[in-house]
Amino acid sequence: PSGEQVNVGFKNVMLELAAAYSVLKSEKTDWQVLGGLRLTKQLLSINNIPSPPSAVSSFNTDQRWTDVFIGGRVFTGLTDKWQFIVRGDIGAGGSDRMWNLVGIFDYRFSSWGSTFFGYRVLDYDYDNGETGSNSYEFNGKLQGPLVGLNFRW
Repeated sequence: PSGEQVNVGFKNVMLELAAAYSVLKSEKTDWQVLGGLRLTKQLLSINNIPSPPSAVSSFNTDQRWTDVFIGGRVFTGLTDKWQFIVRGDIGAGGSDRMWNLVGIFDYRFSSWGSTFFGYRVLDYDYDNGETGSNSYEFNGKLQGPLVGLNFRW
């Protein structure tokens, strides 16, 4: 209300470890089940909070949690070099619920590598279970484009 600028910083870091198993494979399509762990770390800082309404001028928190997930993915060969990959998973553990959906086009330029582009939606429902000033909840959807490089050996 006072027109003062409040600075907010947010960083989400995710590390995933998973294994997959082919359950049905044809010449152009590979259906797989997968499962794994997803470690999430979120850093939130808010500075220059006006007084009033707040009695503090800044807030910082560092939250970490691990979720177990299960899901599936399908690799579909479009040509000798192009394939489409769709993946979905759902999980919980540190969070109350989490789901992930990914669609990727992959171009294999050599026997050792490929490049990909696509889109990902990752939805969290997380509550650290604490109360008062230590309480932290993140009920949000992180989504956006993916671009990357795969190395194979």
